[in-house]
Amino acid sequence: MADTDVPDDRRIKVLYIAGYGRSGSTLLDILLSQQESIFGAGEISALTRHVWSNNELCACGKAAKQCAVWSQVLDSWVRRSHADPDTDVDTYRVEQHRAETLLSPSRILRDASFVRYRRETTALLASIAERTSCSVIVDSSKLPGRGLALAAMREVDLTVLHLVRDGRGVAWSLAKPFKRDVARGLQKEIRRKSWLRTAIRWSVVNLMTELLCWRVGRSRSIRIRYEDMVHDPARIASTIHALLHGKLAQPLDPDLAPRHQIAGNRLRMQRSIRLKPDERWRSEMPTPAQLAFSLLCAPLLLRYGYPFLNRRAPHRSIVTASSDVEVRDA
Repeated sequence: MADTDVPDDRRIKVLYIAGYGRSGSTLLDILLSQQESIFGAGEISALTRHVWSNNELCACGKAAKQCAVWSQVLDSWVRRSHADPDTDVDTYRVEQHRAETLLSPSRILRDASFVRYRRETTALLASIAERTSCSVIVDSSKLPGRGLALAAMREVDLTVLHLVRDGRGVAWSLAKPFKRDVARGLQKEIRRKSWLRTAIRWSVVNLMTELLCWRVGRSRSIRIRYEDMVHDPARIASTIHALLHGKLAQPLDPDLAPRHQIAGNRLRMQRSIRLKPDERWRSEMPTPAQLAFSLLCAPLLLRYGYPFLNRRAPHRSIVTASSDVEVRDA
């Protein structure tokens, strides 16, 4: 089917959360999924990368292939795409890797591999929409390359949410290692990352996410800061719903309940989550590392409204939406 042959009412509405890790994407996914019309799927890209093959845990506490949602999504996807789950998932994984890399020749050239990837991906998204009966699917995979791949699919009605967090907080979070703990949602050991590595990657990923937002257009993208989300979640949720041409149908509960988020931060395995700022980096991250990070990433830190020096000031919320920038004292 050609792009122009896909009617608008048959396109799959996806809100894609893009940005760098440890920026609160899982929290935002859970926050948005408190609305009945929105299905917070977690990191959809991980389904075929490792979740189904390793039968990893869903946020509901059950393994993916035993989960009431994801087991049926898998069955529906196999039926729609005529795939063999024991062999074709491996083939799709290769095509997925080719299509979702930042500078993918497959995606740019729209070759046969990308055509197959596109067919399988839209079948997967359609299966999720069919099983959940939700009008919007939240994909918090974060990878800008995946967002660019989704933007190339006429079958997908894509809105991009660029989620940013002060890079120094990200760097300090990634400096802490975690041992493998499957029951708590940690499928593999997480090794500490140096602040220099994080500074470079934080900058590149956020710049590429800005490219993604430019690709979909100002009316289809928004930038949200982690710090604003945890300080005023109701306002942030209302702003995002307005971009999706809707409004909050249910009041937000201050205690968030994860549902069926797949992959993502280990906090999705908790039964209840209360949002609160995590700014321990301000006192725990060594001053030389903070200063070096600030010097290296100053342009983007200032662009996103973060002070060059570590200082506690009254929180000022910044939301960059389709055509406006709103700043207010919280």
